[in-house]
Parts: sequence; C-alpha cells; structure tokens
Amino acid sequence: MAAIFQLGVPLERAFGFWRIGTLYLLAGIFGTIVSIIFIPHVLSVGASASVFGLVGAAWADVFVNFAARGTLRGSGLCGLITSTVLNISIGLTPWVDNFMHLGGLVAGIVVGVSLMARKSYDRHTGERRHTASQETCCASNLGKQLVRPLSGPTAESIAQMPSAFNQFLHMSANFTLFGSQSKSIMSTFKPVGTHTAHICEATDAAFSTTAVVADGQSGDTDYPFGKIKVLCTVGEYSPATGFMLVGVPDGMGAYLLDSTTVRIIWQSESYGTFSTYESYPFIVNPNGASFTGSHVMYVDYDRAGLADFMNNNDAAVSIVKGAGNAVEAAYNLKGQLISRRNDNATENCCSAAPHFSNTNADGCGCWTTINNARLPSRADWIMQSLCSAHLEERLQWGSTGVVDTLFITNEEWTSFHNTPAAHAQATGIPAHVIDLATKNMYATGVFTLGGFEKIVEVNCGHTAYVCFAPSGYNGNFGSYNNGIAAAKNALGPRPDGTPYVDPENVHPTRIYVGVKGRNALGQPATDFLSRNGLAYGKVYGFATNVAQTTGGRYLEDWHKNVAVAGNTVAGGFYPIDWRWNGTVTSFLHDGSWAFQHKTFDGLYFWNNGGKTAGSTFDRASSCKCEHNSPDPYGGARVLQSSTCGYMGIYDFSSEVFAKLEAARLDGSWFPTRIATTYMALQGERDVVSQIQLGGKGKYANGNDARYFIDSAGVAAGPGGGVTTFVAIDGLEWIAAAGTTNGYIIIQEDGGNRMGERTFISKVRTDGVPMTYYFIAMAGGASNTRNSARVGVPALTNTASPTGHEFSGLIDLSGLLARDASGNWIAKAGVGATKRMAERMVPINNKTIVMGLQSHNLVGGIISAMAGDRGGQLYAYKPQLPLVDAPAENDFFCFSGRESSCFAQGVASGDPSTGGFVIWSRVDPTCCASATSCSAKWAVRDASGTIVARGVAPASAANDYTMNIEVTGLAEGRFSYAFATEDNQRCSRIGQTRTLSNPQSIKIAHTSCSNFPHGHFHVYGEMARMLETGALDAWTHVGDYIYEYGASGYAMGGWSFSGRDGTPNSTAFYSPPHEILRIDDYRLRHKQYLTDPNLMRLRAAGVNVGQIVDDHETANNAWAGGAEGHGNATSSVEDGVTWAARKAAGMQAWREYIPTRKGARSTDGGRTVGYRRFAFGGLMEVVSMDTRNGTAFHRNDDIWALHNQNIFLNGTSFISPFTDMTRLPGFLAVRAQMVALQEARSQFTSDQLSYILDTIRTSTAENLVLLSGTQFVSNIEDTTAHAQVQLQQITAACDLRPRGCIILSGDVHNGYVSQLTAKTRELTSPSVSAVGLTQNFVTTLPNTNVATIQGAIAQSLAFDRINMLQSRVTSPAEVTRVLTSVGQFAGGVPYDTIIAASPTPKVPFSDVGHNGFGITDCVAGQGCSLRMRGVRLGCLAQTPMPSGCVFNELYSSPRA
Repeated sequence: MAAIFQLGVPLERAFGFWRIGTLYLLAGIFGTIVSIIFIPHVLSVGASASVFGLVGAAWADVFVNFAARGTLRGSGLCGLITSTVLNISIGLTPWVDNFMHLGGLVAGIVVGVSLMARKSYDRHTGERRHTASQETCCASNLGKQLVRPLSGPTAESIAQMPSAFNQFLHMSANFTLFGSQSKSIMSTFKPVGTHTAHICEATDAAFSTTAVVADGQSGDTDYPFGKIKVLCTVGEYSPATGFMLVGVPDGMGAYLLDSTTVRIIWQSESYGTFSTYESYPFIVNPNGASFTGSHVMYVDYDRAGLADFMNNNDAAVSIVKGAGNAVEAAYNLKGQLISRRNDNATENCCSAAPHFSNTNADGCGCWTTINNARLPSRADWIMQSLCSAHLEERLQWGSTGVVDTLFITNEEWTSFHNTPAAHAQATGIPAHVIDLATKNMYATGVFTLGGFEKIVEVNCGHTAYVCFAPSGYNGNFGSYNNGIAAAKNALGPRPDGTPYVDPENVHPTRIYVGVKGRNALGQPATDFLSRNGLAYGKVYGFATNVAQTTGGRYLEDWHKNVAVAGNTVAGGFYPIDWRWNGTVTSFLHDGSWAFQHKTFDGLYFWNNGGKTAGSTFDRASSCKCEHNSPDPYGGARVLQSSTCGYMGIYDFSSEVFAKLEAARLDGSWFPTRIATTYMALQGERDVVSQIQLGGKGKYANGNDARYFIDSAGVAAGPGGGVTTFVAIDGLEWIAAAGTTNGYIIIQEDGGNRMGERTFISKVRTDGVPMTYYFIAMAGGASNTRNSARVGVPALTNTASPTGHEFSGLIDLSGLLARDASGNWIAKAGVGATKRMAERMVPINNKTIVMGLQSHNLVGGIISAMAGDRGGQLYAYKPQLPLVDAPAENDFFCFSGRESSCFAQGVASGDPSTGGFVIWSRVDPTCCASATSCSAKWAVRDASGTIVARGVAPASAANDYTMNIEVTGLAEGRFSYAFATEDNQRCSRIGQTRTLSNPQSIKIAHTSCSNFPHGHFHVYGEMARMLETGALDAWTHVGDYIYEYGASGYAMGGWSFSGRDGTPNSTAFYSPPHEILRIDDYRLRHKQYLTDPNLMRLRAAGVNVGQIVDDHETANNAWAGGAEGHGNATSSVEDGVTWAARKAAGMQAWREYIPTRKGARSTDGGRTVGYRRFAFGGLMEVVSMDTRNGTAFHRNDDIWALHNQNIFLNGTSFISPFTDMTRLPGFLAVRAQMVALQEARSQFTSDQLSYILDTIRTSTAENLVLLSGTQFVSNIEDTTAHAQVQLQQITAACDLRPRGCIILSGDVHNGYVSQLTAKTRELTSPSVSAVGLTQNFVTTLPNTNVATIQGAIAQSLAFDRINMLQSRVTSPAEVTRVLTSVGQFAGGVPYDTIIAASPTPKVPFSDVGHNGFGITDCVAGQGCSLRMRGVRLGCLAQTPMPSGCVFNELYSSPRA
C-alpha cells in the first residue's frame, strides 16, 4: 500500500487514471502468468505484481521523459531508488513469489514506455512553443496533463485571467516540468510580495533563540543595524499576467513610472545552458526570437505604500501593482533586431541578425563551434550572465548626463571553446542598454567586448559629453583563454615588441568618455545610443608613474602591501589606442588588449599586476576590478572595489571639464590625459577590528562574521578564517544628509561556508579607518538552516547547500522623500530631483533595496516553472549608531545649556567664502564607549535655521577633539554648537562667520600667552569687542602655549606679577615638567583652556589663519632643532628626539586649533603651513610660517653673545654705550654674531615664492601678512640671508598701491614700525608672557628698573640701526650712530630713544602693557593700525583690580 501511495498517486496525477490503471492491471496479469509458468504448484495473486508494475512505470518515466522534463532530481530520484531497492529486497526473498514480482516489474517498464511518453520540444524539428496561445497542443492535452485542478492561488487565476494561465503554460512547458509534487508545489505559488519569510538571517539558527529551522519560514530576523522586510521572492507571480519572477537577482535600479508608481527593475544573473539550470525563455521582437539565461524584469509598487512600508509589518503584496519583462525588443551590435537562430549546419548556421555573443562576427558558426555550452532546449540565444547593472535617469546631474532614462547592463563572462576556430571567430560579449520608455534593448561595443561586472554613469560636468565607469573581467571566456594569447601574438606582438598575455584581469580602473549626438563614426546622429553618448567615445584607464608614486608597485601589490586608509596615488586617466567604430570583429581585435600598451607619455596602466613586490603591469593577479559606484553627490569621482577586498575613490574632478571643453573646441573630442588622484579607503588588510556585529553574526561553528570562512578545515570557535574582505561583488555609494561623502554598502561573493556577509559603512576620506556595520548573512555550505534544506518558497531548497550572495542595491529614499508640506520632492522624468532628495535624507531614514541570490534554491515552484535559481529583494532601513548616522531634526543645543562634557568649549577658524572649521572636544566619559565616541554638531544661520549638521567621530587618537570643515554655506554670520551622542548634553554656543566682501573690517591679533604669568584678561577684552561688534575677527601670531616646566623661563625671584601672585606654583603647570611628548602637549592645551577668557574668545568669533611660532614646540625652534631642546652636542632630551617632540607638539596644536586641512606646509605636512584668506576686495590675510621650515642653526651661542652686548656679569649691568671702553669687546662680539647668523634664513624657498607670488597677484585693496617673528628688530632674525628675504618681501609690497601690513608678535612688547615707504608693521604686546622689562628685573633684581629700560633701549636701537641701515664695523661708526641717536645714558626713557631712531621709523613702542593690535580697514580709505592694552601688573587677579582698564594705546591715520 505504501508503494501505491508513494508511486501510484503521483503517476496518476501526471499521466491520468486510465493510463496508470491500465498499466497496474496489465502488470498484475503478466506477473501472475510468469508465476504460473515457473512455479505452477503455487497459487499466486497478482496484486503484488501490480505494485512492482508501478516501480517499473516510474523507471519508464525516467527513461522516456528525460529530455522533456529532466526526470526526477534530488530527493525525488533518491526516493525512487530507495523504493526500488526496498521492494526488490523484500520481493525476491526465498519465501515470496519472486517470479510474480519480476514479471510485474518488467511489465511496468514495457507498458510504461509505451503509454507514458510526454511531449518534448525538439530543437531540430522546430517544434518550439513561444507562448501557450501560439500552440494547439495545450488545449487538447491539458485534461490529460492535469488530472486534478491546481490548488492554491493559481486556480483562481486560471478561472479569472486566462492570459495568466497562458503564461504559466509557457514557463512550465505545458506543466511537463512539474513532476510528481504538483499539488504541494502549487501551494507555494504566490502573488508577488506575498512571502514575508526571510532567506537571509541575522545570526545562525544554532545560536539564536528566535530562529525557526523549518522550510518556508524565517530564521533570526533581529538584525543588529536596521530593519529588513521582503519586497518580493523569486518564484512569485503577477496575477494579472502570470509572469513569474525568475533567476537570482543582481543589478537593479528604480525610477518613477508616474507620480504614484515606483518601478524597481532588476536582472537575473542566469547562465542558461552554460550551467545546470535553464530559465524559461523570454520572447523579443516580432520575429519571435527568444533568449534563455538572464532576464530583466520589474515590479511596480504604490509610491505611498512603499514610503510607509518600513513603518509597519505588512506583507508587500498589498502595495504591488504589477510585474513583467522589461525587454520587448532586442538589437544587436549592428543595430539589427535580433532574429531567430538558424540551426542549419549546411548553411554554417548563419543567422540574419544574430546575437553576436553566441556567433562569430559574421553571425555564423553552429552552436558547438564556438560556445562551450549545451544547445538551448527552448530558446534561440543565451543572454549570458547579466551581472550587475545601473539605472541612469535623464539628466540626473542637473544639466548633464544621458538624455534618456536607461538601464545599462552587461554580459559578464561566457565560455568559448579553446580551439583555433573559436579563437579566430568569437566576438566577445557586449554591454546592453535598455531604453526604459520603449523597452528596447541595444547592444553596444563602446566599452570593449571583454565583458563587464558593472557600468555606471559618472558626472563629468559637461553638457556635450557623458562619462561612464565600466568594471569587470576584461575577457573571462573560460577555457578559450588558455590559447587566446597565442592566437593574438600570431597576429603580431604588442607595440613595444613584447608578447601579449591573456587579457583577463589585466586592466586598470576605467572610465569612458562619450560624445552625445554622434554615431560610431563620429557623425551627427539622433538614434538612442548616439544621443546618449554610447556610440562615439573613448575608453580611458588609470595610469601612474609607479616609480615615483607607489614604489614600483601595481594595483593589487600596492593595496596588499602598502595601502592604508587615506593613502593617495597621483596619476591620470589615459585613452587606450582603440575606439569602437561600429564594426563587429573577432575578439582578437578588441580594445581589451590595449591595457597592455603604453600611454602616449610612456607609462603602463596601473593594472592589477600581481600581489607581490616586483609586480608588473601585465600580471593577471588574483583580483579583478569588481563593482563600482558613482559619486552620488554628483562629483567626477568613482568608487572602485576589487575581488581582493580593497577599494578606493578615483577623483578626476580637478580638470575634467576644462580638458573636455578644450577637446571639443579643437575638434579632437577626447583629451589625451585627465588628471586623477586615487585615495585608498580600504587596503587588502585585516578588517576584523573595524567590523561591528551588534551582538549578531554568529556562525554555526561558533565563529562570527568578522571572519570569512572559505574552507571546511577552519577550526571551530572564534578567530579562524580570512580577516580581509573577500570578493566584494556588490557595492553602492549612497548620499545622505549630514555628510558630503555618504555611505557604502558592501556585498561579498566569496563562498563563505557559514553565510555570505553584507555591511554598511560611512565613507571616510580623512585617513581614519572606516567602521563596517554588519547587516545580515545568508546561505553557506555549513549554515544550519541551509543544511536543513530551508528555503523560501518552501520546497525549493533541493540542491546541495552552498553559498548565497547579496547582490544589487538601490537607494529608494530620493523617490520617497517629501518636503515640509508633505509633497513628493522627486518628479517623474526629472532625475536630478531624485538625486537632490537622496542627499537630504539621513541614513537612518532611508529605504534601501538589497538583492539576495540563493543558488541552491532550485526545486519546487522554481524548477516547475523553469525559474533558474531563487532569491529575494529586501527593503532595508539602516539603524546605525549616532557616531556614523546624523539624524534629522534631533539637535537641541541652541538653548544655551552647557555641559561639562565639552569642558574645553568651542572654537571656529580658517573661514572660507562658504564655510569655516568648527571645533570642540568631548569628554570620553560622556560617550557610550570610549572606543566609539562621537558628538553631534549643527550650524544655524542668522534666522535660526539649521543649515548644516552632522556627527563627528572622536577618539583617543586625536584626544577626542573634533575639527569639522563646514562647507556649502552662504556668506554671513552663523552660530554653532555640539551635543553628546544621546543629544542630552550640550556645548556652549559659538559665533562665527564666513569670508565675505565687507566695506569695513576690524581684525585683532595678539601673541605670547604664558599661563603662569597672568590671567588672560587680554583675551577677555578681545572677546568683549567681538561680542559687541567692535571687532569682526581675531587671530594669534604664535606662542599660544609655552612649553616650560615649573622651574623654567623667567621664574627666579619674580614677585611683581603672575597668576594669583604665585607664578612658581606647580598648579599652573600641567604637567609640572617641561612638555616633550604628545600627552604632555595635550595636557598643556587643556590647561590653557581652563581660563574662562580664552574659552570666551574662542567662542566669540572666527579665528583667521592662526599661526605658530616657537613655543608651541620649544624655545627658538627651527627646521632641524631648537635652542630649548637638547644641547649643542645632542638633539635628544629625556629620551625624546627633536623630530618626535616637534611632531607631538604640532599634532596637539592641530588637534586643539580649528585649522583647515590641506594648507601648504614648510616641512611636508608636519606643521600647520601657510595659507590665505580673502575678505572680498577689501583685505586678504596671508598666514606665514617663520620658524618651522627655516634653515636656522642652534641659537645657544648666539644668545650667549647677545647677552654679552648688554651684561658685564650676572649681578650688575653696564651698557657698552655707557662705558665706551667696552666698545672693542662689544664689536668683536658683534662680529661673531654676524658670522654665526650668515647662513640662516627666514623662509624656505617654496614659502618665499608663495608669499611673493601672493603679494604680486593679490587684488585685495589691503594685504596683511601674519608673521610669528618681528620683522623690524628681532635679534633672532637679524642675519644677512634673512635680511635679504625680508627686503624682498618689503620691496614687493612697495609695488602695491597700499603696500603691506605685517602683523607680528614674539617680543612681548608693542611696536608700530614704518618698514618702508608703504609697508608698516604692527607688533602686538603679549597676552601675558613677560616682556623685556620684567625679564631683566627677574634676572638682575639688584639693578634699577629705569637703568635696565634705558640700556635695553640703547641696545635694541643699535641693533635696529645695524640691521636696516649699516653694518657697524668700527668705533668711529659707533660714535656716528650714537651721535645721530642722541646721548644714551642709563635711565634715558625708552620711548625717547626709540623715537630718535633714524631708519626705519618707529612711531610708537610700548613695554608697559599687555594687549593686542587692531587692524581697522575701510574700503577706499586704507587701514588704521591700533593698539589696545592694560598696564603691567593687572593680570595677577581675576577679576582685574580696580583701576585696571583697557585703553587705546595708539591709533594711526588710515593709509
């Protein structure tokens, strides 16, 4: 009875009651006759013979119907074998009538062969059905083939929509593919969007408390970083048309069909007869030509329903409007409508209009002559492995881009025979472009015919051109490749005389430049391909001088062994010496070979080149340039990945428009080089520490998804497997609000035995390693659910468990975004509105479509309907941590709430016309995790509208400081603030401004702020003036911090000033010792920011171009050392080299000062560098570096000699001007000083050129130069070479109508100097650092202050005269100088002596105040130089004592 139900019922359903009943009866009779003949003494009944007849009938079905339906597969065949063995083993035992059983078995086979033959479709006799309506067989045979009505939703469809049933008949080949499980299979056949169960999962079921290991049901769906829902499943159908979704999903896109309908279009990566599973054919063209292999299909969704889809738990079926084929007509490389294939061997199978991927260049060659695949059983041609794809909307970049909305896809690989005939004839495989308005598909050869992974449009910014970036194999043609190089070389070697190699994977990153409105011959044309720039164009490859840029390494080698995040390679895109001209030829003449040629200037393309040092441009390596993605913000940038797990951005924006315009104007059309810079985002390196699993991603073997398991031999437990990314086979770059570099989603396809992975990450171009958030996993040979044959739909997981693959991505957010009034932003047919809307949606508010390929889901309804293999489309809504996902309308820190989480306050600096840098530091204790810390930030305009926002990462690597470059703003004034990750704790509110074009401007500058020397009341006054509008901006010209410890500079015996009257207290030194290391410098910066006046100033206004002097690192620093570091014989102090100390000091400075990245530098980027800021036509400010790149020598001896100028010994003071007997010794000392300083320079040659060029080219009315050292009389800079440099600058300034203004500091006292006729210098007093008077009172406490003041004045006056007027070499000249100055006697007022100096004129000097300078400019009237200060002794207390007020010390006329 078991055999009757196991075998008889399915046979009866498939072949009808009368056939199986007749067979059953005849088998019983024949078995009885055989038994009577051989054992006449035994009475037998024929029932058991009938049962064996059913076994024989089942095998007859296998024998005669294999061609029609491929017989039983998988579990069905195993069941038949088991049943046969079991019945025979029982039936042939000695105590049973085995002759009866054998007779029934033979009768079942013989009768079955006669009665059970099914309809087959003979390719060679032409019996091929294209749709059910074209055949007469179906109606007459339907009753016989379907004995019982179909169950499930199909029955209703058949009754209500006959056209749907016709489609079912077409897909299932008259249901001959259904086999014996039709009822159970049909119960899984559902309308599109019905299934809600997930094939993918968050973690393996073995480690999940929620997963169900049951066919047709979900596993763990508690995804760690977002919500996932099913949009559709392969094997579902459209009730309206009967169309079933077919094949593993891959490349996809979405657009607005109309204002209420979103059409999602995608292709299947199917292989036809190149693999096991042959998809049902789709019909193209009026002539009925058909394709198997890859399909391109669509599903239409209600727009409003899709926008709300992720906010509910409903199935997608209620929002599905329809589904169908996206291709109705197909054109070949010659522009012909593809015809049906000619199989007549006597005519060499020449077809009138072939699909050239399956023929030779003449359209000839019988199938097996070229193709290494079975003959298609039901179709003419194979659309082979349409891999990824991209949808490009009309003018999606605004005024540039393609002019039709199109879907561009491509055949990826194929398999030709490795024979001379195939080598000579095979044409390769093209890209295909679908006009979505007409459903016409056009083959194009412009990208070469080497096959592609993905082709995307990139914005090159020119209305006459289009740019695309193709990626992929470059000639993966199976065994054909083994002999192709020899065939190519038989035609001749490469241009340099060397032999060609197999071109597969020998290629660089590529772009294509196409001219719109030109055909393949360059003639004006309006056809689809021509008007979209896809007929006339050039392929370009990236090349670089590897000897200069990569140490001789090519692509894979460099990424595997050198590249880390942020590394760059300078080069260019160069055209290959091939162009598609519309002529179909053998692949031997294709452009895929041209990447083995040199560029016009002798470079090799930056091809993969192998993975070891010594790589060469023509080594295939183990990688291919896999998926790519265009800059979603519309830049001329493309993000390129590799199967070896590395990726980066190629930026060719700097000159692409200019180069294209020049080529257009001169008629050459195509530039010879487009400058490009490549930046690595991820090398072929360990990413384990960069992956965040969110508590999920556990593998069946106890490992987790930080690792890639590619072998069954990997030990169980955590830590085994591959630590890099493997085979990145899906990639999309996604724009989002709050970031200008967006996000990427990565999908792997490497055969992970535990389940393929997919990740999302925020793109970082600042050199900080990216964080990859785990989304989901699927499939795998060792995965628990996959091994248990769980599939969706149920009954489909019948093949051996294998890897799945996430593949294909779309950002739907632009199509679903609404404005504040609830209106849709994107408009149908206007692609730019979708792109714009995408950039406005925060990442955590997005809906992203992801595809999943499930390669072992081949049974059930998928097999029955010839659906290739299974898969799903998902909607994914990310939920990333705040560190990488700024949200919308979630910033509440403009209310004035201030938290200790931002104890160092806020600051802004380095303004531009559209932005500025904002700064703060977040306390790591205020973060959820010190290793993953961040803060939100926002900027609002004068109306209170938030105009920029984001989330800034903060880590121990930068001491939790954040420097954010805000761009894209209008000119004006703004406020800004920071908030903690939880949005609960706020910084103070800062005020800032962009550069603008004002009619007047007032900028304050100061210098030399020494924390122990006094409270920073000077900063408080500057802040007050900024807050009241009396100042517009401020800057600091150096010595922002001091490096000394408690026993350092100017401390001994000091009693008349200092912070709180105790300047020697270690409480004012954090750390208490001299700072040498990075943590020391950071502590010192934080200590300075405990002064409320400094915090107030930094928040009150923008800092324009702050520079460094020496004490930011060490006293009297220069390029190679410092007087304050080490000694004359050693550059090491306390185990720290000068290079390490300088790097530490400058790193801390960059961390704590709001400074724009990318400034030119005097020492290769280790210092802040020099830069310029233009306030319209009124003023330009130039920041100079007068220390860190200078060719100074050590200053110890120079300072010792200088002290001899004014000191007799350490306890008393005698001036050489007072005691003329000391003049000979004084002159000898002067001579030594001059000799020591001769070789020193003030500026590097590069910086000097930069400054001089700026002076000469600036069109600003007033030019301001910021200098760390004083021009007029700083002893550290009075050298012969430096003097020449200073004179060059002042001479250049004098050629300007208003000369220049030098703003300086360093000497702790205030001066106004007239350097030349047109150039003035304003030297600010110090913020708090002791000046010359305080310094010598401290050093010589027994000497009268007035005497010291006068003597200092004498010495400085002499130095000034000596430097800028003459070289004093004799007592007679000294007498002349003294006579011209006047009588210098001890105690002569300092200002009196300075005022008497002949050249240059110093109209004002001050040694009695702390303060700052003000440069006050009015358009057309020039600038007034002002000085403001408070008298010495007012800094000891806070608040300042009564009687301590800031006064205007000096104000010059405007000039």
